[in-house]
Amino acid sequence: MSTPAWPQIAGGRRLWLEFLLIYVLAPVCMALAVGTGWAPVLSVPLVFLGVVLLLAIGLLSLTPGFAWRSLLQGSLLPRRRAAAVFLVGTAMAALLLTWWLAPSALFHLPVQSPGIWLLITLFYPVVSVLPQGIIYRALFFERYGGLFSSRRQAMAVNAGVFGLAHLFYLNWVALLLSIIGGWVFAWAYVEQRSFAFAMLLHAVAGWLLFSIGLGAVYFFHGAVVVQ
Repeated sequence: MSTPAWPQIAGGRRLWLEFLLIYVLAPVCMALAVGTGWAPVLSVPLVFLGVVLLLAIGLLSLTPGFAWRSLLQGSLLPRRRAAAVFLVGTAMAALLLTWWLAPSALFHLPVQSPGIWLLITLFYPVVSVLPQGIIYRALFFERYGGLFSSRRQAMAVNAGVFGLAHLFYLNWVALLLSIIGGWVFAWAYVEQRSFAFAMLLHAVAGWLLFSIGLGAVYFFHGAVVVQ
């Protein structure tokens, strides 16, 4: 898989404008729409994700040096120990936060709503993780990575805008965990050169959050589903 070498990009003004529109203005507007009640909380993120995904596909197709087949390169699990540490840490953090903030939500979905939990298990990787991977890993690093002075700086900014994308949930838990997760997924894509590895970590981490209970409260389109 091709990885940006982080040179200074010519024509950076246009790219900066694209970057700010996609990764700053759009998620802030989405959060404002949800927070003010201007639009239904469920439809806003779905419409946002769909529109930005189509835009990302178009922009990636126009990006010099990018080939879609590059996303199929790279190992699915190049760093097993690191993956295990991250996922165990995610599970422990989810258990502690759920027990602290919403104890009634512990394992609510798999026990009380197994149908919803099964739908999340089956469709979350395709409906949510894959589009986010294209937007926040492939598009970000392949088209805009060179706007930043170093690989680490690009990864840090990527984690920040990935957190910003979850601002519409309107709670600090989603924001903080998304920033942390965003850095790990960026590391998987950039340092391990594997879109599939980033996808795997994202999918399993999200599944753990929903299975343990934290996701049902803080990552369910802003709605508390467990009373």
